[in-house]
Amino acid sequence: MDGTDSGHTQVDGPSEPVDLDRTEQNKAHVTGFLNDVLKDGEYDKLTDYISSEIYTQHNPGVGDGLAGLGVFVESLAARGLSMVYQEIHKVIGCGNLVAALSKMDLGGTEMAVVDLFRVDDGLIVEHWDVMEEIPPKETWVNSGKF
Repeated sequence: MDGTDSGHTQVDGPSEPVDLDRTEQNKAHVTGFLNDVLKDGEYDKLTDYISSEIYTQHNPGVGDGLAGLGVFVESLAARGLSMVYQEIHKVIGCGNLVAALSKMDLGGTEMAVVDLFRVDDGLIVEHWDVMEEIPPKETWVNSGKF
């Protein structure tokens, strides 16, 4: 174990795209997940988007599988926090690998998020992400993250 909840690092896993002919379908699937579940909070649709059999998580604070994701979301709720995607700025993909640039509210803190998903047979089976707090606008030295 490497100190993460899942035992995976933020850089391991497949990195060569496959299913190049499914790029647009996979981008649409990930966009639906981001909007329906993470933006609109329709968690009852989770299994429409994420595999219930295999879901490898590379975020160090989230365990594998839907159970790991559930524990993470419940831990936020127990502390009175929420995770809500406010805006999906860009979704790009190549075959089964789809990345999204988004703005989210994490417990009252605005965050810039890059998510990378691996899609297999129409379901998300793997996830990586990086997040950075968006500083107050008056401190920006350029146009900001977005």
